[in-house]
Amino acid sequence: MKKTMVICCILLCSLMGLFACTKSSDNVQPVPPPGNTDTTLPTDGDSSNPPKYTVGDTLILRGDTSNNDQTVLLYSGNRGVSTPDFPSFTALGKGFSATSDRTRSIMKFRIRNLDDSSRDNPPPVQKAVLYLYQYTDPAGLNPYAAQQHTDNSAELHRIIGDWQDSTISWYTQPALAEGSSNPLEDVVIIPAVITPLQAGANDNQVIDVTDMMRKIFADRSNKGFLLKLTNEDAKVGRSFGSFACPNVNKRPKLVVYF
Repeated sequence: MKKTMVICCILLCSLMGLFACTKSSDNVQPVPPPGNTDTTLPTDGDSSNPPKYTVGDTLILRGDTSNNDQTVLLYSGNRGVSTPDFPSFTALGKGFSATSDRTRSIMKFRIRNLDDSSRDNPPPVQKAVLYLYQYTDPAGLNPYAAQQHTDNSAELHRIIGDWQDSTISWYTQPALAEGSSNPLEDVVIIPAVITPLQAGANDNQVIDVTDMMRKIFADRSNKGFLLKLTNEDAKVGRSFGSFACPNVNKRPKLVVYF
């Protein structure tokens, strides 16, 4: 009897060990591969060895102007002079301006292997998500404190024209993608919010940019995104943290699953 019990215990332990080794990984969250969590070249400037994206990788980018990510506030007033590295990624309609001017914002994540090398073709993009976090520059206007006049939905456009943060202005905005057979490759609508925001509410946004990123990787052309209001003539506005936001947790985050 004792021998039988010992044998049963050994068999039971073996089965438990086998189960532990073969358990399903369906619920395991993808982990970003080493070297794919930043958007800059190595400090030595070596562009000959960019990261290779493979199936199952997750690319996580947190915007940061110190890493050569670019962001600019575009203002139709003041002769169209823009403001690079503005802390808010903002869009405001004419109703918020005493001079009936409009505000847009533009940004570009630097994506290694697209911006640094075209040596390798990455695998297909399975999903891509852009996270925007509500933030208003303390020295600027807070659109969420006011009763906005109408639908304040915004548009995130894929840019196809060249631009530089040091030279762009309201009057030299780059061309935007349009007319694609799949409209989601060109623009994504950010739904409206009710203002003034109630206590505890926020305008943090999780935006599906899968089709845009598929097009960006397929064309090997990353020109960035532009934020504007659907109705720029009204007293409406939205404001999020930019790459230059002093609160790093409020900066835009782009996650791409391969």
